[in-house]
Amino acid sequence: MNLFYFGGRRRPKQKAADFIDVIGERIRLKSLREIPTYQCFENELPIAFIEVVYLS
Repeated sequence: MNLFYFGGRRRPKQKAADFIDVIGERIRLKSLREIPTYQCFENELPIAFIEVVYLS
């Protein structure tokens, strides 16, 4: 017996892609730019694009 099952129908699993629009509308770039990981991403993205062009 599953102690954590409350009965009823299960909701379909939602995927991360279902939330992309909502996330895009609610998150502000100013806030993201305060996060060190995002800063690293922003700094490395142009380099990655340049490398992709040279590799293709």
